Amino acid sequence: MAVKREASFSIDDVPRTKRRKLLKVEGKHTEGGMPCNSETALAKLCATSTKDLRRSQRITPAELIRREKALVSKEQDCKRKSDELNERILMLSKREDEATMMLSQIAEREAQAVLNQLEDHFTCPL
Repeated sequence: MAVKREASFSIDDVPRTKRRKLLKVEGKHTEGGMPCNSETALAKLCATSTKDLRRSQRITPAELIRREKALVSKEQDCKRKSDELNERILMLSKREDEATMMLSQIAEREAQAVLNQLEDHFTCPL
C-alpha cells in the first residue's frame, strides 16, 4: 500500500516580510534608493530605510533661497527674451506691410505704364 503525503499551506502560515521598493542605480538594484559601494549589490541590499533617506535629503534654507533666486533670474531672462521676440515680430510685421504696399504700388505703376504705351503706340488718329 502506498502512502500519500500531502502538504498544504495557507497564506496565514507564511510569515509576511516588509517589502521595500528596489531602485535601479547605475545598473545595480539597491533598496531604498541608497547606492551600495560593494560589488555584490545584488546579494547584499542596503539597510537604510526610505524614511531616513528622505530625512537626510531635506533641502537647507540656504539651498532653497539659492534655488528661488536662480528660478527668479530664469523667469526674468525668459520674460526679457519674450519681450525681445515680441518686438522683433512687431518690427517684421511692419516691414512686411511696407513691402506689400511697395509691391502694390509697383504693380499699379507697371499697369499705368503699360496703358500709356498702348495708348501711344496703338491708337489711330481720327
